[in-house]
This record gives sequence, structure tokens and C-alpha cells, in this order.
Amino acid sequence: MNIIVIGNGFDLAHGLPTKYTDFLEFVKVLKIVLEEKNENYDCIDRCNINVQIKTILKENIAQQIEQWKNLLNDIFWIEYFLQNDMHGKENWIDFENEISNLIQSLHMDMYEKGNVSSMYEEIGIYFSNDFLENYTNITSSKRFGIYKDIKDKLYNDLNKLIKALEIYLYYYVNKIKCEKKSPDIQEIIANKDTCIIIQIQ
Repeated sequence: MNIIVIGNGFDLAHGLPTKYTDFLEFVKVLKIVLEEKNENYDCIDRCNINVQIKTILKENIAQQIEQWKNLLNDIFWIEYFLQNDMHGKENWIDFENEISNLIQSLHMDMYEKGNVSSMYEEIGIYFSNDFLENYTNITSSKRFGIYKDIKDKLYNDLNKLIKALEIYLYYYVNKIKCEKKSPDIQEIIANKDTCIIIQIQ
């Protein structure tokens, strides 16, 4: 019996578009589709994403358009990552660290500095005007209520981001026909009758 242990990078080694940058490029395409409101979805052909993902998207977008509207409408984290310079960072841990760093920064602003205005300078550009209109006159007595509203918004939007990622991985990446095969794996399993594959995270 042969035991194969696979971990991070196995999907990338087989040419699957599973980097967070691949996901963001997919989201950019969806945002274009939603903005153009073209029922032929011609804009998908002009986008630079994985060819198989593009085909799957064209086949499914009509049925999923409302779901994507609900998930991507006014979502803080999508706007944040589309506008934030993540150059040179290609791992999901970078994505997660960026979320953690922003949350910690907000926490410090509220509980250590007590400076609500600096918080808005940092993240205000990513919130919709509708959301910010409620907070044009900020007083210190209201800051913790404001913090709760922002925290709730970030939490709800993070759940939307997770759902969007799940759909991308399950309904799109999962349907890709993997044409690239790792020579190392091929060599290991070539002459073995039984293999057990264990995936670690």
C-alpha cells in the first residue's frame, strides 16, 4: 500500500486557478457583468480569466445572476481587496492576514486611541455612501455604537465573501477538467495497486 500526503500547493501544481488573485479576477468579471446588464454576457469573452472558468461562467451566469447581485452588492471586503495593493502577495495567508490587520487596527482605534475619525480615514473609502451617511456627525458618546455597526457590517460582508468563494470553488474550479498532472504523483502511483491519499491543510 502506498500513502500519498498532499498539502498546500497541490492544486496549483495541477494548474487549478485557486489563488486568491484568481478568485478576485473572477469577481472582477462578475462585477463587469452586473454593471453592463447585457443579457448576452459578451463581456465575459473579453475578460482574462481561466478559459474553462470562463466557459462555465457563460453557461451558468443567467441562473446565478441574482445570487451574485446579492453577494457582491456593496460588500466591503471585495472593494477593499480590489483597491488594496496586494502586489507580491499570492498566498491565502496574506489575504487572511490583511483581514486580521484591518480588524486589529479598528479595534485599536476604538478601544485604545478612541479616535473614530482616524478609523474612517483608513476604511471610509471602501464603505458605500449610504452606509456612511448615518455617521456624518460623530460624537464620542456614540463611538461604541458606531463601532458595533461597523463590526456587524464587516462580519456580514465577510460571510458574503466566504459564500462567494465557496461558490467559486465548488461550482467553477471543481468542474475544471484537470489536464496537468504532476510527474511526481504519476511516478508514485504508476506501479502501485493501492494508494491512499491524505490531504493536510
